[in-house]
Amino acid sequence: MTAVATGGDTPATGAPADEAVACAGLSYRFGDHLAVDNVNLTIRHGETFGLLGPNGAGKPKPGK
Repeated sequence: MTAVATGGDTPATGAPADEAVACAGLSYRFGDHLAVDNVNLTIRHGETFGLLGPNGAGKPKPGK
């Protein structure tokens, strides 16, 4: 998994300057349950992004 949060072009990651967050090959498990499998995601500066789903679906609580 690779996750990058940048405010500009970062030599260590090579993330373009317009990317605020980039994830490649993201997977997440709750014990034996595979909840997220190999997701690639890019959020650019100025975009609005949110996680939607039912309560108890594993979304982080605000401030955590």
